[in-house]
Amino acid sequence: MTYDGDVYEPGTLTGGSDSNQQFILPRYRDLREIDERINVLKVDFDKKSKEYQDYTNKINQYNLMEK
Repeated sequence: MTYDGDVYEPGTLTGGSDSNQQFILPRYRDLREIDERINVLKVDFDKKSKEYQDYTNKINQYNLMEK
C-alpha cells in the first residue's frame, strides 16, 4: 500500500486519486470565461479606436479649413 492509499500488486494499481485533477474543469471554465471577456473587450476597443481615429480626422480636416 502506498502513502496515498493506493494498493499495488504486480500488474495492478487501484484506488487513490489525483488531487490535482479535481480543479481542472472549474479552472478551464474560468479561463474560457476570461477569454470570452477579453474578446468582447477587444471588439469594444477596436470600435472605440476607430471612433477616435474618425474624430481625429474630422478635427484635422476642420483645422485645415480654418487656415
